[in-house]
Amino acid sequence: MAPSLLIASLIAAAPPADSSAHRLPPVDECAADPSFAAFRDQLRVTIEQRDAAALLAVVADDIEVDFGGGAGRADFSRTWELDRPASSGVWDELAEALSLGCAGDGSGELYAPSMAAASMTEDPFEAAVVIRPGAELRREPDAASRSLATLDWDIVTVPEWDPDGAWQHVVMADGRSGFVRSEDLRSPIGYRAAFGRIDGSWRMTAFIAGD
Repeated sequence: MAPSLLIASLIAAAPPADSSAHRLPPVDECAADPSFAAFRDQLRVTIEQRDAAALLAVVADDIEVDFGGGAGRADFSRTWELDRPASSGVWDELAEALSLGCAGDGSGELYAPSMAAASMTEDPFEAAVVIRPGAELRREPDAASRSLATLDWDIVTVPEWDPDGAWQHVVMADGRSGFVRSEDLRSPIGYRAAFGRIDGSWRMTAFIAGD
């Protein structure tokens, strides 16, 4: 499945009837392939070292960069300012994506985080996953405010994202609402990486956000 078609899969399947339907913990289906596991281990070293040359070496020639038609190694390098690797934002974004599991779509493509390959009934533009187990749902956007719930990979709705806010107003599946720190939330259409085999070697075929 092409990365640009992932949104359709996010809303394709109905959830099971139990409470786990409203949680989306990461899974790692990709470690079962030793070649990919080794590739991912080396990619993590590349990220830690902020090695732009090593990253570009594993990027596909036609890597998908954005939904406006941006593609290719040169666009990827320009988008992430890899001529100044020390200050590039790609390292933090890619590290977080890799830290949140990996899953396949059945066609041989692999995706990180694993939520990028998951089926959800929630609108992906309003949904978010609480990615820090133990995060608190607060009555007000204040750490001193009363806790309404302790969250554990819950899928919540964010009626209106505040891109600059430290907190987001969210609604839980059971109707309770409150505030969660922005850093504890991740949109299913946030940055995700796709990986595929090209001429026998693993390559990153997309690193993209949005729809």
